[in-house]
Amino acid sequence: MIDSKILERYLAGKGTRQDKETLIDWFSSISEESSLRKRSFPIWNNPDSRSLLLEDRAESLLDRIHHRIRLQEKPVRKENKTILRYIRLLSRVAAVLFIPLVIYLWTLRDYIYTAKSVLASSEIYCPPGTRTMFYLPDGSQGWLNGGSTLKFPVEFKGKTRTVNLTGEAYFDVKCDPKKPFMVEGDHIKVKAYGTSFNVMSYPEERINEVTLVEGSIEVLAKKNGTIQSLGTLDPGQICSYDRASSIYNISNADIEKHISWTSGRLVFKDDSFQDVVKKCNRWYNVNLVIKDKALTEYTYVGTFHDETLDEVLKLLSLTAPIEYKDLGRKRKDDGTFEKRKIELSCKRKK
Repeated sequence: MIDSKILERYLAGKGTRQDKETLIDWFSSISEESSLRKRSFPIWNNPDSRSLLLEDRAESLLDRIHHRIRLQEKPVRKENKTILRYIRLLSRVAAVLFIPLVIYLWTLRDYIYTAKSVLASSEIYCPPGTRTMFYLPDGSQGWLNGGSTLKFPVEFKGKTRTVNLTGEAYFDVKCDPKKPFMVEGDHIKVKAYGTSFNVMSYPEERINEVTLVEGSIEVLAKKNGTIQSLGTLDPGQICSYDRASSIYNISNADIEKHISWTSGRLVFKDDSFQDVVKKCNRWYNVNLVIKDKALTEYTYVGTFHDETLDEVLKLLSLTAPIEYKDLGRKRKDDGTFEKRKIELSCKRKK
């Protein structure tokens, strides 16, 4: 039972230590606390107490008194000692669990970083026998040739605009003097600020080529294990780099021949028959095989524009001493088919 006299003494600031302990017990009991609130209102509403509070704020003030009692509380009762023991025990358990959690997150740091990197980049693959137009985050654009892959970030950050190329691509780069545009291949690199150029860097090809159409670019390559500058190109020049011997050559080029593929044309001007076969294989996604070594001694001049493979084979047989045998497509064990295989040989004299 709540004694109103104890409450009056405490509110008047004349309460004893025992009065405070009694009040703490009342607040600790749900049933007593409800009664305490009811008993306190008449006391606070008497004329002597109205200067201290308004009736509509009695509930809030009671909560504040409750809070003050808790802050001033020094003696720890038996039940509180038990609670404190549990808290200390849980703290130790939490610490034990926290340490392996930190170790686990530390081991995942590389994975988390890699995942972010993957999400922050894009990749375009152009299947053999096709060509694809692409657009880059900085407004640059270009074409990707068949059998090629272009990787680039979704946003160019840092000091350069770097893309990774495997295969062949034509770039029309948006000018930015403060942030050079970098094309990185397996063995060759190009540095540009705003220009148009073509890069051919297929992993299976020994020769890498960079052809400049407009502007100015610097060509770099791996030589003796380090990246070295091969020189700066002027419009109309080509840099050919032999990745096996690290020998390079800069010379004037027939621009139309090297970028004609972007408009759907194959242009050959005194090209070796081996180069003709390589480009046709990539262009038509076929397997042309030279059976007679004598054919490697021939050069070829011609332009193919939207012709089918069969039409190209007929033109080759009419303009050069070449005959061919179509072996079709062989079915694999997994149910898929190999590329169409065609054997090329010297035309027999009748």
